[in-house]
Amino acid sequence: KGGRRKPSLMHAEDEFYTVKENKKSFEGKKRKLESAARAQKKKLEKHVKETLEKLKEADGAEENKIKGELLTANLYRLEKGMRYIELENWYSENDETIKIPLDDQLTPAKNAQKYFKLYAKQKRAKEILQPRLQTERNELAYIESVLTCISVAETDEDFSEIQTELALAGLLKLPPEKKDGRKKAEIPFRSFVYDGFQIYAGRNNLQNDRLLKVSDPNDLWLHTQKYHSSHVIIQTQGKTVPDSVIKFASEICAYYSDGRSGDKIPVDYCLKKFVKKTNKSKAGFVVYTDYKTALATPNAHKEYLV
Repeated sequence: KGGRRKPSLMHAEDEFYTVKENKKSFEGKKRKLESAARAQKKKLEKHVKETLEKLKEADGAEENKIKGELLTANLYRLEKGMRYIELENWYSENDETIKIPLDDQLTPAKNAQKYFKLYAKQKRAKEILQPRLQTERNELAYIESVLTCISVAETDEDFSEIQTELALAGLLKLPPEKKDGRKKAEIPFRSFVYDGFQIYAGRNNLQNDRLLKVSDPNDLWLHTQKYHSSHVIIQTQGKTVPDSVIKFASEICAYYSDGRSGDKIPVDYCLKKFVKKTNKSKAGFVVYTDYKTALATPNAHKEYLV
């Protein structure tokens, strides 16, 4: 009812089962990709948690340095066998006293050295752990962006390069037919035409990078703020882009993001020349300046797809 008439019952049955099989295949690929990405996300979340715990342990570095200095300045008041000493802490605002535990088997000087050694160890740990935490958080953000690409995928084409991306990250093995050495045709960007303007949206991180690379410096680039999303490009061809076209492109950008279920999603936009890839940054990750922000209601605008 309400559908297209078919030449025969056999044609209708063929189409029904074809659609059913395609949907089953699509869902199977989606589950496989999500499983690989979610396993990596879980692993990275564990690493981040462990690094944060180690950093917390190293937070007492400055306090241990102070204890070492106070003990050194008050060696004449210490005796071997003492288990603690209370000293005036001239580093505190109100010259409060501080209770410092001591090892009763160590000399006063060695007790002070013990705190300095602990301070040095904790300081080194922080110097190593802080960059590691940033790297782990970047890796986590990246895998979350891959999960966003998977969640907003609509066709098998959308999965093709995501599969390649996960394989390049060592998270998935490509099927044998993808390792035969033949160059595969590039999957096209999502393409729209609205009010005379050509608009493109990347399907995944690899496409987002490629879209950025082939765009003109004076094209308009869009990306959701604080959400993972497709990169969207409005080809300007030297023309001023009307607010209505920016709104249209912003709605597409919001739709192909992990903010899709929300409303009034902030979308940043700027000239492509203000968007840069940093050294060793993951696919799809950029920095940008000179931008404005629009609030958009997610909309796929599929009727404008070309």
